[in-house]
Amino acid sequence: MYRFMSNEAVGWKKVLEPHLAATVERAQSSARTLLVIQDSSDFYFSGEALREGLGHMPQGQGFIGHFALAVACDGTERSPLGLLGVETIFRRGPATPKPKHERESARWPRMVDEIQTRVGKLRPIHVMDREADDYSLLAKLTAEAGRFIIRINEGRVLEHEGRPPSSETPHLNEALQVLEGTVLRTVVLSRRVAKNKKNARSHASRDRREANLSVRALQVRVQKPYNVKHETKALTLNVVQVFEPSPPEDAEPICWTLATSEPISTLAEVTAVVDWYCARWLVEEFFKALKTGCAFEKRQLETAHSLLNALAVLAPVAWRLLVLRSLSRERPETPASTVFSEDELKLLRVMSKRVKLSNEPSVDEALRAIAGLGGHLKNNGPPGWMVIGRGYDKFLAYFAGWTAAREM
Repeated sequence: MYRFMSNEAVGWKKVLEPHLAATVERAQSSARTLLVIQDSSDFYFSGEALREGLGHMPQGQGFIGHFALAVACDGTERSPLGLLGVETIFRRGPATPKPKHERESARWPRMVDEIQTRVGKLRPIHVMDREADDYSLLAKLTAEAGRFIIRINEGRVLEHEGRPPSSETPHLNEALQVLEGTVLRTVVLSRRVAKNKKNARSHASRDRREANLSVRALQVRVQKPYNVKHETKALTLNVVQVFEPSPPEDAEPICWTLATSEPISTLAEVTAVVDWYCARWLVEEFFKALKTGCAFEKRQLETAHSLLNALAVLAPVAWRLLVLRSLSRERPETPASTVFSEDELKLLRVMSKRVKLSNEPSVDEALRAIAGLGGHLKNNGPPGWMVIGRGYDKFLAYFAGWTAAREM
């Protein structure tokens, strides 16, 4: 494996390409709404020795990975279809001013173009978080009739008579606050711990709790910021805001402000926008599958070239782990045959000692059998990414031996 990863003739984009092509095929055959969720994650690699080609990161050496995850969505049911694009960013040397097309923020519109070229006539909804809140990107998507849901800053300035911003300038948050909210639903917020000071503001720590959410929506004309050079002076955007009208006194209230191309004239349409944005958590789970389940950052490869080749091999594996766990949580009774082949299920039935598979196992049974191979104990609750990844690694090795033995 190390020889393969380090081989200069092996390019990570070519290794990944069959998975990207297969994702397009899955998207084309799905009748459900196609979401493309873009997000970035930092990858760090430990060790005192410098690894050739890696960039300088706040916590050591590594790089930024920008991913586009395709998801088939029908209401609150979501199925990860695979990746449609991956881009990497290496920070080398001191930060210097760069042309707009060379800035790190250019990865968002660049990925939009790459995806549209790849999927052809399909019209996916591009889902992005606050890091993609950029006037030029919103203008691009609007001009090209692109479909999108992007979380934006509620302090954006609305169209006015060309005067500089002041205390009297109309802002989006003011226009939203005069609207009465409609009760949406009660959700359970998971416990969260801020990883570092950088994320403390946008992803502050919180305890597990219930939140009663409301929603309001309107159409606005957002004005071009004065520090942005763009020919479009204002954009017409549909805006949906999810908020918590009565949060606990010691809790940070939930508030998402979403700019979208999608219609918002009825509560059903507004709810659909919220549900599509909520699918964004899947890309966060994909990162966990890649980092914890596949232990990508633990690899001892010594060059950026070999690490990127490893990324191209492990990313599709992380996607399959994500499919398995997502189905087991959302639709646990789904037949395991939708994820595993007949031969894989035969082998899993033989190898699984802690979980006895039924004649027609569900995807939840199969997941627990895989996790059991990785050391998961029933009394420890639902399996986490580490035991799922270990178990799947063993299973792949068993399956390779099974296949070789049958061909003797």
